[in-house]
Amino acid sequence: VFFMTFCALSSAKGMDIKMEKKYGGKHFNKIVAQNDIMVFVGNGFDIKILKKLNKKILPLYQKFFDFLEYAECNKENKLFLKMKQDKGNTENWCDFENALYELIPTGDLDELNEHLFELQTLFSMFLSNIVTTEVIKEIGSNATKYNWAINSLENILGDLDTDSLQNMNFSKNVIKNGHHQLFVIKFYNFNYTSLLDNYIDLDRQQFKPVIYKTSSNNFHFKINNDILYSNVILDIVHPNGIQSIPKSILFGYERKGYNEFTDEDRFFIKSYWTRADIRYSSDFLNTKLFIIYGMSIGKSDSWWWEHIFYSLKENGSELIIYNYTLDIEEDKEQVKQRFINNSIGEDSNISTSELNKIKEHIYVVNFNDQNDTKLFNMEMPTV
Repeated sequence: VFFMTFCALSSAKGMDIKMEKKYGGKHFNKIVAQNDIMVFVGNGFDIKILKKLNKKILPLYQKFFDFLEYAECNKENKLFLKMKQDKGNTENWCDFENALYELIPTGDLDELNEHLFELQTLFSMFLSNIVTTEVIKEIGSNATKYNWAINSLENILGDLDTDSLQNMNFSKNVIKNGHHQLFVIKFYNFNYTSLLDNYIDLDRQQFKPVIYKTSSNNFHFKINNDILYSNVILDIVHPNGIQSIPKSILFGYERKGYNEFTDEDRFFIKSYWTRADIRYSSDFLNTKLFIIYGMSIGKSDSWWWEHIFYSLKENGSELIIYNYTLDIEEDKEQVKQRFINNSIGEDSNISTSELNKIKEHIYVVNFNDQNDTKLFNMEMPTV
């Protein structure tokens, strides 16, 4: 049912759909279930790890504005001028993607594109001054030394309380299926840096693809007090580009139904340039668990939130949202509602009862610097 519904939704949006491949056969033996997990990681992760390394360059986008003021930036750049105008007047004054969205109705699009390209190039230079080869080396070294990657993956459900684990279909199915499962975990790194990549990569010191002679198990999945002997496949993609390839860095916003727009109208739409419909929409079909970490869940990434939403609605999938907050007791219902508002809009025709049912499949983990998480933990134990 979900596949037909999702295909109908995708057809209306012009998406290419293909079923996500299943692993098994000669590659794995005794596999009893495949569990697909999609993890979306944003700027909050980079901030966390740079704080851990005592890099005093935060907040990132405000520092970029300072960089622009002293770099050889065109002082007539409209995005720069908009940031300068909004400074001190709006909360997200330094978000030049938001500035772009506000300028489009009033500006010359060719000129805006030229100014955006300038900021794109300068942002790559800015990041290179922060995320140096020394920083990358330090992260990789610590990740290997303290088993950061494998500890995070093994404890991917470790931040949920007992009630949540008992209610969650994903955790119940994992426990029911027992040993010999395959966990296919795909990370979508929305940061332009490779900090996450160097943290989560399964290097040869932490991980061995083959351990046993008679079993393909190479991974211990931990849930409650149980350890399940399983298999893991890890993948990382950068939907919006990467620092080391400046021309790949993508800034913009989202609008629904862009396939029906003119080239001029969709010029700044991110999912249009990434060809997200073709490249990523099929990833949602078999995914049973989504995780959002370090992201504001704003409208600029609404293509992704909408696809998660409809997977929750049609496929019975589940979502964990990591919510960084100074108030550890913050109302979790507000976080759920923010996700819904920025995925389908506030004026959706979906009934209240349906929305409440969907909210039951969303789990919120509040955390801050004093109350850290097991996922992406960066402990450095002293001997």
